Amino acid sequence: AALVLACSAPDARLPANPGDLPPGTLVVATKSDLGQSDARATVAVSVVDGNGLDALAGLVAAQLSCAVASEPRQARLLGEADAVLTALIRELPSDELLAEDLRRASTILGDLLGETTADEVLDGIFARFCIGK
Repeated sequence: AALVLACSAPDARLPANPGDLPPGTLVVATKSDLGQSDARATVAVSVVDGNGLDALAGLVAAQLSCAVASEPRQARLLGEADAVLTALIRELPSDELLAEDLRRASTILGDLLGETTADEVLDGIFARFCIGK
């Protein structure tokens, strides 16, 4: 993954020794308005009062801009995800439009994670390999 976020909240902390986290994981203290934030956190955020959200967006953007996209398809999908998320950060639309934006972001992330198989992936496989019937 180009970026791994591990969220730790006052009421749901990460384990004391999170050995399963990959190197470079960004620890985010969520619900910072509820109490003491995790000392390992790079940034503390609260959706209630909005504190730290801009800092988190900046960290995520910086980390993803450093990620090297090895395939044009991956670069395109990362660009689409960035566009959707940037628009949502700028202004949340009405519930109906928000649901569509979230569905689109979910579809893009599914494509990036390999949970869905786009036609262009299948076309690429069949173009490169001779698969008999």
